[in-house]
Amino acid sequence: MEINAKDYCIRYDANSKTIVFQGILMLRGSKEYEGVLQLLRDIAEQSESLTLDLRDLKMLNSSGINTLTRFVIETRDKQKSQLCMVGYEEIAWHEMLFNNLQRLMPNLQSQLLSSTTSNL
Repeated sequence: MEINAKDYCIRYDANSKTIVFQGILMLRGSKEYEGVLQLLRDIAEQSESLTLDLRDLKMLNSSGINTLTRFVIETRDKQKSQLCMVGYEEIAWHEMLFNNLQRLMPNLQSQLLSSTTSNL
C-alpha cells in the first residue's frame, strides 16, 4: 500500500508496521488529502500497532496537519490501534505536532530523534 506522487511518497512497510512519509506534502485542502486519510485508515484497520515515520517528510502544510490530527482522533476514538510517531528533534514542526497530538491522544507514543545519531 502506497501513494507515489511527484513531490512525496507515503508507503507502508508491513514487516515493521510503519507508514513512511517522504518528500514535501503540500496538497490543497482536505479534499486532496482524502486519499492520504483513507490509506491511513485502511492500514490502521489491519494493525493493532502502527508507527508513522515523518523523519523524511520535509514539509507538511496545515491541511496535512489537519489530516494527521483527524486520523489520530479517529484512532483514539476506536481504541483499536496503538500509535507511535517518529520524527527529528531538529525539525521544529515535528515537536509541535507531536505535542499537540499527544494532548488529543495521551497514549500516543512519540520519538523525537537526533538526525545526527538516529537509526530506527
